[in-house]
Amino acid sequence: MRARSSGFSGGLLLSIGAILLLGPGCDGGSSPTTPTPPPATCTYQLTAASQAMGPDASSTTVTVNTGANCSWTATVQGDWLSIASGASGTGPGTVTVTVAANASEAAREATVRVADQSVRLTQQGRPSGSCDVALEPEWVEIDKQGGTRTANLVAGAGCAWTLVVTEPWLIVSPLSGTGSTTLSLRVPPYSGIPERRADIQVAGDSLRVDQAGDISACSYAVTPVEFTLHWHHTGGEIKLTAQAGCPWTVSARDWLRVPGDSHGDGDATILFQMGEFFDDGQRRAPVEVRWPTPTAGQNVWVTQEGCRYGLGPAPAVFPAAGGTADAFVVQQPVSSSCNIGCRWTVEANVPWIVLSKKTGADDDKFSYQVLPNTSGPHPRVGQIRVMTEVLTITQQ
Repeated sequence: MRARSSGFSGGLLLSIGAILLLGPGCDGGSSPTTPTPPPATCTYQLTAASQAMGPDASSTTVTVNTGANCSWTATVQGDWLSIASGASGTGPGTVTVTVAANASEAAREATVRVADQSVRLTQQGRPSGSCDVALEPEWVEIDKQGGTRTANLVAGAGCAWTLVVTEPWLIVSPLSGTGSTTLSLRVPPYSGIPERRADIQVAGDSLRVDQAGDISACSYAVTPVEFTLHWHHTGGEIKLTAQAGCPWTVSARDWLRVPGDSHGDGDATILFQMGEFFDDGQRRAPVEVRWPTPTAGQNVWVTQEGCRYGLGPAPAVFPAAGGTADAFVVQQPVSSSCNIGCRWTVEANVPWIVLSKKTGADDDKFSYQVLPNTSGPHPRVGQIRVMTEVLTITQQ
């Protein structure tokens, strides 16, 4: 009898088995891969879509809000705008834009662009019939070699103007005209020492021109250059001689100090200060005066002398019951030329020595009391100190 066919061939069974073996999680040992996330997209937001300004020269700021790692570059579209700071950056930032004066009666527009965002700037025109005149910039600096600079005069198209120049060494062209123009400023070389100044004036506005002096021609003198001061001195004066415009600085070292201004120019009286000095010996420190010439400056050395002290009588021995005694202080300034007696302080390092005074001056005495010794059969030792000197007290 022939067996009933199952309806599947052997080859088909093998294929199904293979599919089952290679099902999910059975790919021959390889791990599933994690997809790489797309890079973060930077977005940008500016402070406002538009800003309005008056006709005069000014500046404005545009705030950039974006992610911390997002880079950006700022540009302006309009020749009357320029970027003063913040031309590029990463993360949040600020762009400062300089706006030139509008000499026309007509309003004008320009844009500031950062990444894919922009701010429209609108500047008003000048009122009809207005003849305001402005000079840009307000200040020009030039070195002693001189040279040529330019400045802008902004005025309405039909506005006539005439310049006033306060010093003959500043050559300005043109001196008169109508409407806006570019001015040429010519400054000759200058051999003087102090800085010099000239002003260009027109219709209530002005432009300042400063030319540096030739400080290499400066000469300086300091007197005295050495001080010897006693313990009681608390300062002194230094005389500095220099031409007007010749700059200098001053500083003090160690225990000296200089009050007030630490710089100036020309003649000056420089003050220095210090405290009283009671040590046995002397101390020394400089006041440093400096200037921009080959000699560079001058050190003024200050020596301050102290005091010497003696204390007695010694040794001092007291019974257990205690008692009182006098101590004598002798003093002498380190330099015999100082006829002012030295001050002194007195202190005890134990509570069972009671002093009659805490301070004194010149040669003098003080009394002290030693309280009874109730601490037991053992002797005790204390000290009285006057400045650098010590008196030892022994009590049985």
